[in-house]
Amino acid sequence: MSLETKALSDFQNVISCEMDLQDALAGGSLDGYAIRDTNLSRTSFENRMLKNVLIHRTSMPSLRMDSMDANAIQCTACNLRGCSMRDANIDGWNMLNCHAIECRFEDTLLQNGNFFESDLVNCNFNRSKIVKTQFQSNNMYGASFENAFLAQVQFSDPKMGNAELSRTNFSRAMIIDSSFKGANLQTSNFTDAILIRVNLIGTCLARADFRGAVLIDCDITADSRNDAIFD
Repeated sequence: MSLETKALSDFQNVISCEMDLQDALAGGSLDGYAIRDTNLSRTSFENRMLKNVLIHRTSMPSLRMDSMDANAIQCTACNLRGCSMRDANIDGWNMLNCHAIECRFEDTLLQNGNFFESDLVNCNFNRSKIVKTQFQSNNMYGASFENAFLAQVQFSDPKMGNAELSRTNFSRAMIIDSSFKGANLQTSNFTDAILIRVNLIGTCLARADFRGAVLIDCDITADSRNDAIFD
């Protein structure tokens, strides 16, 4: 699956100044805008509605986006370190080549998303609902999906061959019709998780903890299973 990206030329409204963005957001929503080459230090998307928005080469560390209602958003080459998107409703979030360490997506509905070639180390997806979303060629070391619900989610890395998911936390998560094929899940935590029709073929499960987990109709090789910790 390829990522369909938008270009700046697709937008009539292009913002490159934080003050102009704040003026555009004054009504509580942003529809059909491109934001480029700017630093956002005083702006908040909290409780805002965003639709058909491109954010390009923008620095917005620790930006508040809690309870945001967003549709068709694309972030490319942005710094989102420490951004908070808790309790948000996001449909169609596309992220490409972004620095997004320690972002928070707790209690968020995330569907039809694509995360490509981004740094997602220690991101928090706890208690989130993630549907029809693809994570490809990202560094997701230490990311947490505790108590999350995942359906039709794919983790892959066709460039390097092994998606980086070591030390991730899926404790008490429910994962359905999803794929970790070939992923590095070394020392990951799946305790008390429920996995239904999940592809674990070719994964590295060295010291991965599956104690208390339930696996139903999952594909897993004997070698991978033997490297993991089961009851």
